[in-house]
Amino acid sequence: MNPNQTKIEVKTTVKEIRTHHINTLDQVICDDPWTGFLASLCISEDKDGKSCYTLLKEIESKLDESLIGNFFSKIEIRGKEICNDKTNKFNLRKELSLYKFEDIAKPKVDTIEITNVEWDINLEDTPTILTNTILKFT
Repeated sequence: MNPNQTKIEVKTTVKEIRTHHINTLDQVICDDPWTGFLASLCISEDKDGKSCYTLLKEIESKLDESLIGNFFSKIEIRGKEICNDKTNKFNLRKELSLYKFEDIAKPKVDTIEITNVEWDINLEDTPTILTNTILKFT
């Protein structure tokens, strides 16, 4: 795996099951030679939990050094203000799960007249990959 050609889409849900909203097909596809993964987090609000900032730092500490630049470019897109929030606190209800883009169910789009597609996906029965495939653990 080439870290400079790795795309990671992070999705978070407060729902009981691992369901996420995909805003555009581009979130879960990538062209060769790129490799894509969807990282799924299930959280709940908890005043004694961890802030977005703390969670961000924990994710950063688990990333292979070659992926950190990619990670922070995603933070820029999402917005530093949201990601650096220390007031709202959460707990992970389920372990982080990683999915290969090719395993994510997608709507079939077979015409160029369709220019925007979004959908909700339940990942409970989608095969996961081992997180140590792209993450380091200390």
